[in-house]
Parts: sequence; C-alpha cells; structure tokens
Amino acid sequence: MNKKNIHYKVRLRPINLKRDMSKMLKWYSNKEVLYYSEGHTTPYNEKIIIKMYNSITKDGHQKVIKRMHDSITENGHMYIIEILSNKRWLSVGDASFTRTSTPITIGIPEYWGKGIGSQALGLLIKKAKRYQWKELKISGIANYNKRSIRMYKNAGFKVTNKNKKEVKLILRL
Repeated sequence: MNKKNIHYKVRLRPINLKRDMSKMLKWYSNKEVLYYSEGHTTPYNEKIIIKMYNSITKDGHQKVIKRMHDSITENGHMYIIEILSNKRWLSVGDASFTRTSTPITIGIPEYWGKGIGSQALGLLIKKAKRYQWKELKISGIANYNKRSIRMYKNAGFKVTNKNKKEVKLILRL
C-alpha cells in the first residue's frame, strides 16, 4: 500500500510527564528525530525534557495543566500526538502550541510522511481560532527540513524570513 493512502485519526491530549516521559525519552534519543526536530543529534535526558516542558508551559505542575488547557493564558500548551491504530490510541509525537512557536515532532520515523503532522497542525490552528488569536508563528525551521517547511506552507503559513540556516513562517488567522 502506498503510504499516501494511509489515513489515521489524530488527536492531541495534554502531556502528562509521569505517563509520557518514557515515550519522549525514546523519541528524543533517536538521532534522526533530533536532527529534524531540534537541529542536533545529542540525546535528551529526563532533565532536558522537563526543562523543555516547563519553558513552554511556564509551570510544570500537572494540576496547572487542566486550568491552562481550559482557559486562554499567555502560557503555552504541550500535547502528545496520538493516532488511532487497531482500536487503540498510540502516542507518536508531541506538539507545542504558543503564540510565537508551534513545533510538531513525530517521534517515530515510520510515521513520517503520512499526514499525521498536518492533521495535528490543523487541530492546533482550530484551537488558535477558537482562542481568537490573530496569528500563529513558526520561530524557525532548519532549511534542510523540507518536509516540515512544506507542511506549514500547505497549511497556509507564509515565509516571513529566510536565511542560510532557517525559515520563519506566519499564519494570519
């Protein structure tokens, strides 16, 4: 079967560090995933993932996540991307959602190029519209990451800045 013919049902759920840490450690230890998502190949440890989470949500306590998820705040949101596979939800990546950056990482390479990131991005765009945000920005994608650049452009993002290293994009809502 051609991988373009595969269609997964995709959902986003708030990250629960206790539940999701082992998956994230696996994703962010994969050199290929790191190269495309972070621009390097140095594996992340638990401390780095917690720091990444806290820098996006501004508060790493789980009791705050529901409140942040249910109300519009200046803080960001971090989600696990899940697909429905064999009647079970399978965690395949993560997505951050702030006014200044909306990175999406599919942490399992076998699921790359199957439209999962595009569907997750569509869900994030819907959230931004519900929050009545005026725009979504991508703070920088490495020029060599052609798939990601294409995904954002296909969703309507426009290039705002391009240099030898990276591309910055914006979507006016």
